[in-house]
Amino acid sequence: MPKQLMQMSIPAPGSQGLNSEMSPFNSSTEFAIRADNAVVDRVGRLASREAFSNFINNMDFVEPSYDVVRMCRLETESVNRTAIRSEWGMASWGATEWSGRSVDEKIADDMTFGLMGVGYQAVKGRAEWNQAEWNVDEWNGTLETAQRPNVMQAPEVSPAAVVEYDRYIGFKIEGNQIITIPEISPKNGIANAQLVPFKDSIYVFSKGEEVMVYDGTTAEPLSAKPNYLPPQDDNEVFAEKIDGDVACAAYGRLWVSGVNDDYQTIYYSDLLVPEQWYDGKAVMTDEQNTAGIIDVAEYWPNGGDKIQGIAAHNGFLIVFGRYSILIYSGAQGDPAGEQGLKLEDAISDVGLVNQDAMCNIGSDHLFVDSLGVRSLGRVIQEKSTPLAEPSMNVATVIRELIDQQRDSVRMFHMPSRNLAVCLFPETRESYVFQLGQPSATGGLRATRWTDCDFYDGVTVRTSLKDLSLLAGRDNRGVLRYHGYSQPRPYKFSYESSVLNASGNLMQTIIPKSMSFSFLSKQSDNITAKWGFGSDMQYGRNVRPRKDTTSSMDRFYTSTVNLNGTGEMLRVGFDVDVNGNSTSMQQISINTMTGRTIV
Repeated sequence: MPKQLMQMSIPAPGSQGLNSEMSPFNSSTEFAIRADNAVVDRVGRLASREAFSNFINNMDFVEPSYDVVRMCRLETESVNRTAIRSEWGMASWGATEWSGRSVDEKIADDMTFGLMGVGYQAVKGRAEWNQAEWNVDEWNGTLETAQRPNVMQAPEVSPAAVVEYDRYIGFKIEGNQIITIPEISPKNGIANAQLVPFKDSIYVFSKGEEVMVYDGTTAEPLSAKPNYLPPQDDNEVFAEKIDGDVACAAYGRLWVSGVNDDYQTIYYSDLLVPEQWYDGKAVMTDEQNTAGIIDVAEYWPNGGDKIQGIAAHNGFLIVFGRYSILIYSGAQGDPAGEQGLKLEDAISDVGLVNQDAMCNIGSDHLFVDSLGVRSLGRVIQEKSTPLAEPSMNVATVIRELIDQQRDSVRMFHMPSRNLAVCLFPETRESYVFQLGQPSATGGLRATRWTDCDFYDGVTVRTSLKDLSLLAGRDNRGVLRYHGYSQPRPYKFSYESSVLNASGNLMQTIIPKSMSFSFLSKQSDNITAKWGFGSDMQYGRNVRPRKDTTSSMDRFYTSTVNLNGTGEMLRVGFDVDVNGNSTSMQQISINTMTGRTIV
């Protein structure tokens, strides 16, 4: 008697995002076992991410190797100006000055500032570059370091890879060219450094070096300001120069830790006067000076810690330690006044891995600790702060990456895309969290991006639209998250959990055919994948429709014949993204049941 053909459907495959914590044998098709280079689109479909496209890479000097290592935005009250915290320079672009861009890419009345790491090297045993980038004379297995050649290719980096730079240089962007600022040349850039926009200027913090101030035309040390006042009292000057590297601008002041290598103390500036610091003299230089000092050493809940980061959220000052968090109220007025700073909460056994591993998303503040990406709730209720774990759906894999790249992991927010990106620069991958409605488990919907050729990201607000810019690596300059074309095509990939057609995992399944319903401009770039259990051993190109391409997005349904037999069927696809987006609407599979395993 012939077997009956059965059809299984997966509507909106992977619409709940990636879930590495779910057993691959759990038939829960709304989650994906694999979701690479994907996002969840506005109607809940798994779709290809946008490209890391070239944007600005013209330079005023010849340098064989450089990376943009940091980016920031500056907004002033007088005009809508922005700054790119790419650890580069600064520029003001007007409508008549801008060239080489379409009108919607014009950045009017903006400033762009940052630093670049120049002349980088691979360290033996920690970075494994493509074989073609070395010749036999340069790499023999015994050199401790070797200079990369002029033609830069994206490296294949081991989980413990380290890149070292000869130097860091400030830059600015004029028109569509990168112009260097030699006066800005800190010792640190990729780590132990921060760029803080405050009062129409960018403050460049670097561990052990005095903070530099760039106002658009002049770069100078903070102590060069005419009314500079270091923190002092009648007995001593606590610090001749502000040389910390953990910093924040909030509530009209600069807040800095790491001064004199002390990470138990926070120095905060006078209100709207960032060059004036604590004055504890009996006769003050300025009676209106409300700058001060906070000693947190005695308030760590576990007895000891060090300041890793400082942030402002929901009217509170948040002090992150490595293993604990202190939350202060009263930072908005005079911190030393009667209604001043008060310790509201001290949270133990959760902290911040490094100062770049956090971002404020407006309604919440996300940060990375050793267990994953955490969420600091908006409201302090009674004496506790609600903590949630956005990364719970990918907890196992992300914890392993954090353990390997604790000092380099970064987070940034893409508000125009409603995304939070947790970037692991050493392996060039990111776990990306869709903000808003969480998944069915309570964690944020997550996907994974590969080949992330950038160090940082920032959203620049223009007169027409928001631009999501990225700090490019490998001589690519400033990138833009936009469109679907980048120098190297990328794959949008999906794999399902087990599809249990008969309800009996001990019965073999014979897959016969599979169809994909998707939204795109082309139908000839999909490869079907299928297999049994954990092995996705089969793959075949999906038959394209006669009208292979279209001038606008449209729905296609394409099929492919399958083969093989086994238990616990799983399916998936790879899409070669090279100019067009793809959103997967539904996958349908025709199967027959085979013998029962006894």
